[in-house]
Amino acid sequence: MIYRRRVHESYKNHLPALAAALMRGMRPEWEEIDQSLAPSKRLKTLVEQCWNQNPNDRLPFIKVAEEIDEIILEDAIGDPKGKELWRTKFNGNAWAYWSDFKQAFEEYAIITNLETLDKEKMRRKFTGLNFLLDPLNTGFVTVERFGTILDWFGPIDSKQGFLNKMHNILSREWFFGELEQTRAETKLLSSHMRQVRENKINPYGSFLIRISDSTVRRSYTLSWEKQGIITHHRIIHKPSIETFFLLEAKRQRIFFFQS
Repeated sequence: MIYRRRVHESYKNHLPALAAALMRGMRPEWEEIDQSLAPSKRLKTLVEQCWNQNPNDRLPFIKVAEEIDEIILEDAIGDPKGKELWRTKFNGNAWAYWSDFKQAFEEYAIITNLETLDKEKMRRKFTGLNFLLDPLNTGFVTVERFGTILDWFGPIDSKQGFLNKMHNILSREWFFGELEQTRAETKLLSSHMRQVRENKINPYGSFLIRISDSTVRRSYTLSWEKQGIITHHRIIHKPSIETFFLLEAKRQRIFFFQS
């Protein structure tokens, strides 16, 4: 499952030989693979405990289930305070009801006094958070989605207020959220063609910022069109220091700006 392929492929048509080899202690070997598929050290340890040659040294299933819950939490949520929230309020669960999550979130997130004075603004911000966490309107929040939102807009205890930070990004006209590269290019080229028709070409081009569709966590993409040519630049978000890093690959330069 980890490597997304069958193990011991050479034994596919030789099951008795495979059984004998396993009884002698043969086990699959860990491989150096794509980082997005690489198992964590903790998961490796759990797997090795489960296939211990001595059955008496293997973990009981209830311990395996508890360890898997913790591994999922560790992998899903990078934000320390967000991890603490989920572990304290929903430990062992892969999802939570939105109403329960909202109550827990209000306990852990920094919400400024100024925010609480305007109830309507608070309602709109929580509506936006609800949409981000539950875009299909199921009424549930999953641990994986919560971790992803914290990667994009965290930390949960941001000094400027998590909801403020999230709202400031979402309200920008240049921010397009979860947008695939091909759709981003279509939008930018359409804008360029309109400028050409109207003879109002912007010498600096046009741009948009979107949530990256790559496998890199905490990343955005700056998609920039200039003279009909589109380039894409990775923006890495570091929630722990509330800073964004813009990588310009061709010139090997890194720009950073604080959120």
